[in-house]
Parts: sequence; structure tokens; C-alpha cells
Amino acid sequence: VEGFGALTLAMAIVSLVAVLTDLGMSTMAAREIAREPEREREIVGNVRTLGLVLGLASAVVLLGVAEVAYAGDPDVRRAIFVLSAQLLSTPFVSAARAHMQATQRGPAIAVGDVVLAVAMLVASLVVVEADLGFTAMVGAVAAGYVAQALAMTGLMRRGARSAWSARRSAW
Repeated sequence: VEGFGALTLAMAIVSLVAVLTDLGMSTMAAREIAREPEREREIVGNVRTLGLVLGLASAVVLLGVAEVAYAGDPDVRRAIFVLSAQLLSTPFVSAARAHMQATQRGPAIAVGDVVLAVAMLVASLVVVEADLGFTAMVGAVAAGYVAQALAMTGLMRRGARSAWSARRSAW
């Protein structure tokens, strides 16, 4: 399959960088929410906001490195660019996971993971059937991550999902 190597390489690179958008914050957040449920909005807001800041910074650095490291391979660069959407969706998933773990809602986490897999599968099948090409296939993968973030955010309790903050005092 043409471009499969470029897609696989880009997915591996972006997934490694996506770790930088959480750095264990969601695990600490789940613990803190369980200890102090009245601070959930503040804690979830911190995870989401700080994750987005880290995601944006990671995306900028990653795109710069990709331009240099893969100057001769436009497919890898394009795939990394499109898949960088994962870096911006991961903080939403991390915040939702923290909320759901702290509130003992494991099945909701599983639903989010299933949404990721199904969205990727359906989008990939559409791309293959319509013969839309490499960039569309990369977009299908990115769409799965965005769908997961939307689903998990939607599954959060109303009070937790509306918080935005970056307060040092929350930690």
C-alpha cells in the first residue's frame, strides 16, 4: 500500500510526542479529584488547559523538526502535520479520563476507546472505498482521535466539562 510506511512512521512519532501533553497529570488529577471532589472543575480545567499549552508547544516543535528531518519526504511531513491534531485532542481525553477514573466511571472510558476505534475504521473504509488517497487516509486516522475527544468530553458530567483554568494552586 502506497504511503503506508510514511503513515506508520508519522503515527509512531506523533504518538510519542502526545505523551508530552499529559506527563502524568491525568493520573494525579484523578487522585486529587477523588480526594477533593469539590475541586473537580478546577483540577479538570488545569489538565485540559495545561495539556493544550503543552500540545501546542509540542506541535510547533514537532512540525519544525519534521521539516528538517524529513525534508525529502513530503508524505511523512504531511502525515505529521495532519496527525498533529492528536496533540490538541489528547488533553481533552486526559481530562475526561481523570474525571471518569475519579468518579468510578470505567465503562465511559471504554466507550471513548471504542469510539476511537470505530471512527478510525469507518473513516478508513470510506477513504479506501472512495479511493481518496494518502492524505485522506491520514485524515481518517486523525478524525478518530478527534471523535474520541468529543465523545469523552460529552460523556463527562456537565460541571466538570465546562471548566477552563491554569491555576498553579490546583496542584
